[in-house]
Amino acid sequence: MIKYAQAIAIAFTLLFFSNADLAVADKTLVSYGSEDSEFARPADGLYIFENARGFVEPSDEYKFSGYRSLELQEAPRDGTFVELQGVVPPVETGYILFHFAIFVLNPEEELNIALAGPAHFTMQPNGIALWLQSRNGVLYHHADAIPKRLLSLEARTWYLVDVVLNVEAGTYDLRIVDARLKRSVLLLKDQKNAVNRPKSQISKLSFIGDLEDRSNVHYFVDDVELRQLSGKLSLVTLDYATLTGTRSQTGSSQTVTAETLIRGRPTTPALGELDAQLELQRLEQARPQCLPATSMRDFGIEPSSLIEDSTLRAEVKRALTTDELDLPTPESFVSDRARAIVLWRRGCRALAAGNFDESNRELDSGILLSPHAEIIRAAKIVVAHARGSRATAESELSNLYEPWANDARLPVLIGMLATAVGNHEDAFQALNGVAERLGKERSTKMIAALLVGDASGFDSLQELFGEDWKIELDQLYIANNYYLSLVFTKRFDEAVRYSQRMQTRYRAFAKARVYWIEREADGLVYLGSLERASARYNDALRECQEGQECSGLRKKLTVMEQHK
Repeated sequence: MIKYAQAIAIAFTLLFFSNADLAVADKTLVSYGSEDSEFARPADGLYIFENARGFVEPSDEYKFSGYRSLELQEAPRDGTFVELQGVVPPVETGYILFHFAIFVLNPEEELNIALAGPAHFTMQPNGIALWLQSRNGVLYHHADAIPKRLLSLEARTWYLVDVVLNVEAGTYDLRIVDARLKRSVLLLKDQKNAVNRPKSQISKLSFIGDLEDRSNVHYFVDDVELRQLSGKLSLVTLDYATLTGTRSQTGSSQTVTAETLIRGRPTTPALGELDAQLELQRLEQARPQCLPATSMRDFGIEPSSLIEDSTLRAEVKRALTTDELDLPTPESFVSDRARAIVLWRRGCRALAAGNFDESNRELDSGILLSPHAEIIRAAKIVVAHARGSRATAESELSNLYEPWANDARLPVLIGMLATAVGNHEDAFQALNGVAERLGKERSTKMIAALLVGDASGFDSLQELFGEDWKIELDQLYIANNYYLSLVFTKRFDEAVRYSQRMQTRYRAFAKARVYWIEREADGLVYLGSLERASARYNDALRECQEGQECSGLRKKLTVMEQHK
């Protein structure tokens, strides 16, 4: 079975490690998006910018693996540049692996990626060791201080880049894989480092736009890792068609061996939403805690508002990046949205400590300041569940059906609540009457966004069942909750069988039947039966009616193709 483990970070996370015992094992020096790292906390920071009008923030719009990537949007003529930078103690000897995935929306604009030493990003000893640069749609590398053409960058295409640097020799090997073509498109050996100096140290990495402040580049990076290798690693040509599925090694707590990287894939594309669900389940099963935020929009903040308002930008940065132990008071901020972020962080801290009343007070205050901050409502659901207040949790959950309809966090919240009711009979008793409690308007949103995937589902339900629509909506809701509780507790065989029974029950309700075929396929993916899952996704897509939302099925099938 493919290993589903892509850590869902609240944001951009840089993990620093010492360089002791280098010869013992590979050691991750800095990483973003590593699959086995701990879940990021608010103190790890969410939003990185260097006094720029551009922005850097986590995004689920485009990602190579798992649930989110890091989005960098440059702004020209703003006096500086956006940057993702990692800093580590200087590495003076041995081999370094630099791995990342990159996706560029406008490759005609300039971007720069570099590794450097204590002399920073300068062309002198212990300065730039690796320098990749795109100009006018072409990617170059600077070897021996000379820019040399590598390849033409295609827009909206994921490229996987692996660089193995021999620090003592001052050379590197470079491989680029086109994820769309599923094969390596470039492999270079023994290239002289940018400054052409042996023993040029490595102590930092950087992703930016341009230095001249003219670029409007917009790109995404994922699975970034700087790793000190325990020995030499030889990169070879990769062709996914000849490879069997292997677990991702990027960011693993285990040693990355030469055999794994040569014969396998440095990063195995994860199965998106399903992958995220299992990671989030692991988070909530450990202890009650806040689900991670994945973008500024979780707080009701659009990136454009941060570009336009420098005061808001500075306050949001302070609210997100201040250390957990030194959280400022909400009153120290002018902006309601920055205050709401601090209140969310304070509420999450109280929740983790088991102080549920205090947590609820902080979160309630945050909602009053920022009513559209869905991540705060999600935290209130976790608190209500921890206190045993199912009615409160259900009410808050109804506010997330529409905005989080295609978000992996929603089914996890539902599954978490449903685990408290045990078997199906208990679930029926606990959940029955939800349609009556929510009312027609909220019930319409629930069935449209969650159960059958489009707004016409509610009309179909009324047409089929007439005055009994409330009873049938309860049944659908109970069934969905029960299925997600099975997934939440890793009873995947039972989840598959249950979804098959639901297909029989709703054979006359086409939209619901498609929904349950998709749930069967999801369960098969969790079990590792990828061929059977792919077949069932295709069955569901064939039955998907005109006007019904089927993009989720297509996305899952696309990812399944990546694993063939």
